Amino acid sequence: MYSDSHLISEILTESQLNCPYVTTSDFLKCIPPSNSVFNFSLINFNVRSLNSNKTYLDTLLESLNNTFQIIKLTETWVTPDIIELSNIEGNLDYHSMRGSRGCGVEILCKNSLQSKQIRSLSHCEPHIESCAINIETGNETSTILGIKWPPQVDIDLFLLSLEHILEHDL
Repeated sequence: MYSDSHLISEILTESQLNCPYVTTSDFLKCIPPSNSVFNFSLINFNVRSLNSNKTYLDTLLESLNNTFQIIKLTETWVTPDIIELSNIEGNLDYHSMRGSRGCGVEILCKNSLQSKQIRSLSHCEPHIESCAINIETGNETSTILGIKWPPQVDIDLFLLSLEHILEHDL
């Protein structure tokens, strides 16, 4: 019987081998237009410093010609003194930041959605980084949880931290 960490290690290794780069036009063929019947869209980027890459992010989002309701960013490297960099017009931004290189998770949510950060699920700790929000739609609440496995962190420590967040903070 495999442990969870062994299984995740296999999945990560497999996904790294089968994760080709795609062009913007190839990517656009895979997603429905923003006016389709699929009315929920989420995209994730490992931005590796908003300070250095904000222009690239803005250009990419504009070129995708899709208004994503949720944008999740990892490795924002945002600190309180440059938090305004994370603003994208028409979105509310929620952060989990440590303020050091390689850290930070952010979730941007369209202003038209009723959203609120879940502080108990938003952490920037040595073994895990996370940011979570609730979205209210009519009588339903959906939770969006952005998680980052920090570099050089042992998988077992990461999984233990994730388990702690999910078991004790929900």
